[in-house]
Amino acid sequence: MPLHELYNASNLEVIDLSYCDLEILPHGIENLKNLKHLYFWGNKISKVEIEKLRRALPGSKITSVHPYKKI
Repeated sequence: MPLHELYNASNLEVIDLSYCDLEILPHGIENLKNLKHLYFWGNKISKVEIEKLRRALPGSKITSVHPYKKI
């Protein structure tokens, strides 16, 4: 599924966007209220953006690692 279509997938419960070289959050991801787990390992998304997403999706476990480093 292309990232720009995430907003249409309202029933998603788990998304793994690890190691996608993302620098910004995909548009509409904050609207996925059924999300239970969201993984962002190895991307360049700022801690500030991750914290905003955590506030928008309080029922989701959002896992990321900082600073960005490739394995």
